[in-house]
Amino acid sequence: LRRTLYGTLKQTWLGPHIAQYHGKQWRALLRNSTFCMAPRGNGRTSFHLAENIQAGCIPIYVWDDLPWLPYWPALNWTKFSIVAPFSEAAAIATRVREVVDGNRTQAMLHTVLQYRGSHFTFDGLMRQIDRLLRGPA
Repeated sequence: LRRTLYGTLKQTWLGPHIAQYHGKQWRALLRNSTFCMAPRGNGRTSFHLAENIQAGCIPIYVWDDLPWLPYWPALNWTKFSIVAPFSEAAAIATRVREVVDGNRTQAMLHTVLQYRGSHFTFDGLMRQIDRLLRGPA
């Protein structure tokens, strides 16, 4: 999935902007990126999804059978990420262009930072679990 996705996106206008990195400085690369790929991993979702949000970049989550997003449907993922099935991988570049051209990048990054603190940190996760166990206030 990842290799094919990378090859597909390298053939689009995003090609020169895509970095595939396996070194020790991956956190710095994420922090300096605006959009970050989070293709499905061995399970239904990806550790990269949370890592991308913690780094403050807009995740691009790609799935191949069923989307598996944390806190769905409570969080509206379309407000702060790009979610696409693998079958539409070639259209991801168009979706990124629509976000950039529509001047939605800053709003999405702002929402990423909001949810990072409220849902994707240890304390945020504990608050969400507490809310779930206690029920609606």
